Amino acid sequence: MENAPYTQLWTSLTSTQRTVVRAVIEERGRALRSREVLARYSVASSTATRALRALDERGVLREEEDSKEIRYRLEDPFLAAWLHWTQKAAR
Repeated sequence: MENAPYTQLWTSLTSTQRTVVRAVIEERGRALRSREVLARYSVASSTATRALRALDERGVLREEEDSKEIRYRLEDPFLAAWLHWTQKAAR
């Protein structure tokens, strides 16, 4: 039922923002600014920081402090399920 709003949101994101959303999902929001994670997703540190800030401002995700560690979470947990479903359907 939520396909249209998620599709609209997804297509409005830049390619870097989409990559960062995938990283948030796959890395469970942890260590997103670490050298290893940035290299895995081929994103520069400053670019990831801008994308995270923009996604936070748009209400797509939020930053939390978890045991002295910064963690990012999707505001809408169903977005991850939708993204998984659409990528699976595309294969």
